[in-house]
Amino acid sequence: MSTLIERIAENWLINASERGYETAFTQSLIVQGYTIVDISTHGQLEQGKDIVSIDPKGNACCFQLKDEKITLPEWRKIKSEIDELIEIPIKHPNFTEFKNHRSVLVTNKDMTAPARNTISDYNKVWMRRGIPPLEVITKNQLLKIFVDSHGEYLPIEMEDFQLFLELLIIKGESGVDKEKFSAFLESYVLSIQNDDLPINRMLSSLVILCHYILGNVDSKNNHVNIIESWMLFLNYLMYLVEKYSLKEDIWKKTYDIIFEKITFQLSLLKKEVLEGAPLLLSGWDGGVLFQIRLGILAGWLSAYELATKSLDDDYVLDEKVYQFIVDNLNQMTYWGESATPFFILMSKFSEAFNEDFSNKLIYDTLNELVLNNNKKDCIGVPDPYWSPEKVLDLEFDILDEPFNRKDFINHAYHLTSLVNILVKKDKKATLQAIWPELTFILNTKIVPIKIEDYYLYRTIEADVESNFYDMPQSFKILKEKYEKESCNNIPNSIKNNIAYIYYMILNMPHKLNIEVIKLIYGR
Repeated sequence: MSTLIERIAENWLINASERGYETAFTQSLIVQGYTIVDISTHGQLEQGKDIVSIDPKGNACCFQLKDEKITLPEWRKIKSEIDELIEIPIKHPNFTEFKNHRSVLVTNKDMTAPARNTISDYNKVWMRRGIPPLEVITKNQLLKIFVDSHGEYLPIEMEDFQLFLELLIIKGESGVDKEKFSAFLESYVLSIQNDDLPINRMLSSLVILCHYILGNVDSKNNHVNIIESWMLFLNYLMYLVEKYSLKEDIWKKTYDIIFEKITFQLSLLKKEVLEGAPLLLSGWDGGVLFQIRLGILAGWLSAYELATKSLDDDYVLDEKVYQFIVDNLNQMTYWGESATPFFILMSKFSEAFNEDFSNKLIYDTLNELVLNNNKKDCIGVPDPYWSPEKVLDLEFDILDEPFNRKDFINHAYHLTSLVNILVKKDKKATLQAIWPELTFILNTKIVPIKIEDYYLYRTIEADVESNFYDMPQSFKILKEKYEKESCNNIPNSIKNNIAYIYYMILNMPHKLNIEVIKLIYGR
């Protein structure tokens, strides 16, 4: 198996971009005992330093990553960046006591002999000036680092390894199947024991395995699928945090690295959407696929804006995103309950620009759910476990097994969430208008028995709570129930991390419930 992993790693590595292998390399440094202090956003202020760290011996160490073969012409091309890497001191509060730092050039390709000789000559000059020489890591060394990072922590069960291989061969345009990827992550994570091998080492191995799987998706810039996949990884990471009450020094740096990767992908998605990416605007016929895609994009951009604002109070919400929602709303479709979080976050984001528009988004979503789902002659609204892809298969009658859409009628998971947003907004008259219709629908909530299972894609053991709304119903009692909601079924590890919750409910819409609404909208 080790030889096969080496071949898989090599195939991924030689095709990865600089950003594509940066996260995996950072994780491998953690395995080696490095402390990661900063990861560059690849802007103008990076000064040649993609990764800033402290090595196991306590020395400051900076890395510059490349994805080109380092020939003599290429060396000359990047020489100014190398000068900055080596000669400009680290500007960070943790590095005031360091006069010099180690500098390492990393490439996932080879380096020619003339380039090596030139570097050797420059190193002699730098060393005469009392500056540490430039160190170099090329493809074969990098490959060994990644393979060694796995150690004993590979999917050794044949069934797990087969799933791993299935995920490896997916096409980048179509993306990774979320349920299969979740099954792979779950099989790996559930095998981890707190008193077993070091969890941080196992997490690093899993991060690198995920990079192998997502290599094709990354190369095709399938931003939404990359975001979804890494959010699934974070869910399973947080499962371990909650289950074993892990100390931050074990997991936090891995969390930060992956969350930054998700944020970066969202920034690229935003740029493409607002600039009118060809994939979005060209060759579409306005059909249901296009309508669903618009809703997904608008939801993720809303989540990105809200999350960024929650992490940086000085951030100004981008009115261009709001205008994108307004301009395209009539072309979007409510494809099922897995769409509910997308429209809720569009509404929440839009509050900053137009309160009436924000409220209308919630009311229209509630209308779609209720009026298509409350009587025998309705079409039925797919529940939140039905992904957009599966809803499309149902729409075009290409499911593997026949399914009657009317089986969804009179049942919903998100009715209570939408009702309580309007309760929070004090929209009594709005609710009165639709109340007789929604009392025909059974509200269902899934409550995990073990709090850590909240993070699993499919909860292993759970209680099912179901009820119909009363007719008539006191609005005062609805408000009291909302105020009394305790949010006790949401793990403490994310209760104060609203940015994470925004992303999680888009990635796993079946996790949306009144407790999540309470965290998003407050008292």
